[in-house]
Amino acid sequence: GVAVDVFNSTVLLPFQGKSSFNGYDVQTPIYATKLLGLFESSDVEDDFDLLDFEDSIGCNEYKEAGNMPLHTSAVWKYLRDVYELIVGEASTIDPDDDGSMSGTKDVEMKVSPGKGRGLFAKRDFLKGDEVFTTIYGGFYDSQAYRDYLRYLSISGNNDLACDVLQWAYVTKTQLPEQIEKTYLKSGLVVGFDINPGSIVNNDNKNPNVGALNGDVARDVHIALRDIRKGEELLTSYSAFEK
Repeated sequence: GVAVDVFNSTVLLPFQGKSSFNGYDVQTPIYATKLLGLFESSDVEDDFDLLDFEDSIGCNEYKEAGNMPLHTSAVWKYLRDVYELIVGEASTIDPDDDGSMSGTKDVEMKVSPGKGRGLFAKRDFLKGDEVFTTIYGGFYDSQAYRDYLRYLSISGNNDLACDVLQWAYVTKTQLPEQIEKTYLKSGLVVGFDINPGSIVNNDNKNPNVGALNGDVARDVHIALRDIRKGEELLTSYSAFEK
């Protein structure tokens, strides 16, 4: 198969086809058929272990090497296109959402000293202002989540699979129509933010942004205090550990 570099490639899978950021429609039947064929031959079983998978695709080496990329809008679109292909009508993304960089026009990704990647303010914010909005790609069942990770790996994008494993978290939806779709109607959904909101770093003691939770599809993050242009945005990861 072809090892795919999403940053420079015109190939989306280990077979002929243009990438989603060159106008290739990932929803076409032939695309989906070939994808399912790859899954059927890739030993995705119920005992699939995420830690073993993480080790097998070299995530530790990827993290230790440092210099992890600041993803472009094309890469976020790729992650979103693959997500919508895998989950289909079970997508948690609002169909009216205007793109993979939606809700992040006033923030930017940069290198954060000692932390790796980080999210920074592009302008001043006052306490209570909306700073950015995350677009959550949730999986209502674990098999879809596994399929998503395996898809990235099969198409040669282990580094992106490692990123998703690092960013993923469990949230609990409060919306009845979403609760009905979850395992044992628990309301629990696993997923990650498919836009630069995934990059925001943790500060449990002194966060400067916090999320207004409710709809699993998107979280509006507001300023908890005045924030200056160029300041790193920090949230409390403890909100994801309930």
